[in-house]
Amino acid sequence: MVEHFKDLWSDFLVILVLIGIFTTILLCIAGSAWLSLILPWLIGLSIVVFIFTIIITLPLSAYKEARDFCCLCMVLASFIFILLLYISGFLIVYYMLGIFGVIIGVFFVGIGIIPMAIIILIINGTWEILLGFIFLITFSFILQGLSQYLTSIEQ
Repeated sequence: MVEHFKDLWSDFLVILVLIGIFTTILLCIAGSAWLSLILPWLIGLSIVVFIFTIIITLPLSAYKEARDFCCLCMVLASFIFILLLYISGFLIVYYMLGIFGVIIGVFFVGIGIIPMAIIILIINGTWEILLGFIFLITFSFILQGLSQYLTSIEQ
């Protein structure tokens, strides 16, 4: 009889732990809505980084002495663009579908925030934002590939 209660107690503890984990995830997702305060600053930073990359980094990469600096700048710029994509995608999914849309997109469907935001943008027909997403994704991959190519030339 005592063993039966121990089994019930352990099952109860497992259920409590799972509820605690799920609640923590929900609170983290709901608490991430403050990212909308960072978004204007991040957009401004992305514009400055884009201009710096086009005007200074890309032409400077032609010189062998400056390639290490240019490769580092390109990788950092692509990380900033990907961060902008992720935060924008999260906010689009969060404001269009709510917490459950974020949970479905990340945990159950497994496709991630950025593809889920692209699907929502296609469904809603907001083509300007969709083109911005596609441009940032393409430019980030180009910068990553170019920095890897320049690093391989160096050696």
